[in-house]
Amino acid sequence: MTSGIRIEPHGVGGVDAVVTGGGLFVWADVSPFGIDAETFCYRLLAETGVLMFPGNSFGHRWSNWVRVSLLAREEEIREAIRRMGSFVQELGSA
Repeated sequence: MTSGIRIEPHGVGGVDAVVTGGGLFVWADVSPFGIDAETFCYRLLAETGVLMFPGNSFGHRWSNWVRVSLLAREEEIREAIRRMGSFVQELGSA
């Protein structure tokens, strides 16, 4: 059995997440925060140093989704999840 990162039923901080069949990335819906994916990604990078790609880079229908890469080392992914958790908690309380 291999170890891995478990995605919570409602993602990080209540953000819905979708794991794709390829297993190299996860899509997360950021629409509950009232900002589009591009704004979410720019703010996340500026405020936490975590880089994600806005879904609108992959077509208009993904404008409320962000693409989360799982290609980093596990420790780096865990740290990014910790930072994202704090970030989305702040967004949710705003």
